[in-house]
Amino acid sequence: MPKKTTLLWEEYKLAIETQMHFNKMILRARTFGLTAVVVILGASLAFLKNGECTVFYKLTLCISLPTIIISFALILLTSLFLMDILYYFPLLLGAVERSAAIEKHSDFRLTESISNKVGSKRTYWTIGLFYGFIFIAGIVLLVLTLCVPGGTTG
Repeated sequence: MPKKTTLLWEEYKLAIETQMHFNKMILRARTFGLTAVVVILGASLAFLKNGECTVFYKLTLCISLPTIIISFALILLTSLFLMDILYYFPLLLGAVERSAAIEKHSDFRLTESISNKVGSKRTYWTIGLFYGFIFIAGIVLLVLTLCVPGGTTG
């Protein structure tokens, strides 16, 4: 193998390894973060089921504990989404773009093949739906806390 081809191959392997690293980072963040969100939402359901509607009065506002818990979960979920889409995902895209650039000067086609199957528009939609469905479930739970006797309406 000529030296230029060997160097190109080494850079390509590094770009692919970097993609894998960023993919693992994204999956770890999603797994940890969404597990926390689901546990928090589940805790709010336990409080609602048990009739635990401790109400906090401050500045003439009446807020139940489940409402506070669900609000916290929604803030955490939104933070995870923003970190994912504005930080981790662009890191991954940078590695993908580098691999694609290397492929233009070689016979390697892994990145091109994957990118042709899953375009960037589809990827953004998938990420949005992934977080969106959980967010909608949280909003539904939040509305339910507003309707529970002893909640924020009382």
